[in-house]
Amino acid sequence: MDQKTEPKVELELKVKKKVKAKPAGFGVRALALIVDGIVLSVIQTPLSVINGLITASLGATQQQGQVAPEMAIMAILSTIITMLISMTVGVIYGGYFLSKKGATPGKMLLGLKVINTETGKNMTFWKAAMRETLGKTLSTIFFAIGYLMAAFRDDKKTMHDLLCSSQVLKVKK
Repeated sequence: MDQKTEPKVELELKVKKKVKAKPAGFGVRALALIVDGIVLSVIQTPLSVINGLITASLGATQQQGQVAPEMAIMAILSTIITMLISMTVGVIYGGYFLSKKGATPGKMLLGLKVINTETGKNMTFWKAAMRETLGKTLSTIFFAIGYLMAAFRDDKKTMHDLLCSSQVLKVKK
């Protein structure tokens, strides 16, 4: 059985340090994103359920089809708080795992590592958090073209990699 092996690409980092590693391709990165989405949904779904219960209980207090203004405000506040908590979870998830482990659980499972191309090391907490939140949001806008870039670029970088000076590498077979 003849297996096609891709050559390792030599990446030149901005610090002029050369690293021999294979950039992670679009498919494996997409799988890692799905795994991370599942992990985050396990954390965030209970928050959404609690918000739904609060909002439903506030709606149950309406009289004659009218919702009291204070109840509507409470429902809106409950939703805003849930959204802020969910965003905070995303910031902590991405920031912690990429800065301390060099990979999120989805990436670890698939043998991927994210490096800062300026240093060749793990990203800082805040740079990683920005990559995983704002950077990925920008990559999603306009039909996920920012993600699709990885399928067509030789270095397999996405928009959020370019914006945050990062590179996802395949470190395990």
